[in-house]
Amino acid sequence: MLQAFAKLNADRQAKVLDAAAKIFALDGYHPASITQICEEAKISNGALYKYFKNKEDLFFAVLDRCVNLMVNEIVTIYSSNHNTGLAIRMLLQATEKLADNYRDYLTIYADLGSSSHTVFAAETSEKFELTVSKYLRRVVEDGKRRNEFNTQLDDNLLTFFIDNYVMLFLYSLVSEYHHNRFESFFCEGKGVLSTKEKIDLVMQSISIIIK
Repeated sequence: MLQAFAKLNADRQAKVLDAAAKIFALDGYHPASITQICEEAKISNGALYKYFKNKEDLFFAVLDRCVNLMVNEIVTIYSSNHNTGLAIRMLLQATEKLADNYRDYLTIYADLGSSSHTVFAAETSEKFELTVSKYLRRVVEDGKRRNEFNTQLDDNLLTFFIDNYVMLFLYSLVSEYHHNRFESFFCEGKGVLSTKEKIDLVMQSISIIIK
């Protein structure tokens, strides 16, 4: 990101990055063209190159915005006064809200695991994983302090266990493949699950470790 972009007001920055996220989510990083992104953002190619060195630089800026959106959503919901079950449910609901309002960003996030995004995943995975895992680690620590778990698993394993359910839920919101996979686990593909039903099923599954 170049200094000229940092000088834009927040709304203008968001519009440019949202336009880029839409094209990246629709076409994928490599097929997406700067021309398409400029048309979506309603700016010239020249203007975009005043803001970013190249497409890779722009994509990293989109990923940074994705991290910030996730962080901003999560920090508003956490309270150490919430019991473990409520804290996890609220994280799932916050994920649903992000998918409703910023679907393109979550689509890009879900796609980071593909081999074509290895270079981006290597440089950004820590930012993304710390966002959710840090929240879940606090949930686990507070839950243990209140004696709300019925297992002797250590904090790392508990956090990893819950995180896998959260990620499965997230992917199911933005990927038809993962939605179908979710249904194959929980209802054998016999019906279309609503988001609320998905959350209830995740909570039911996680309840085996919560008193």
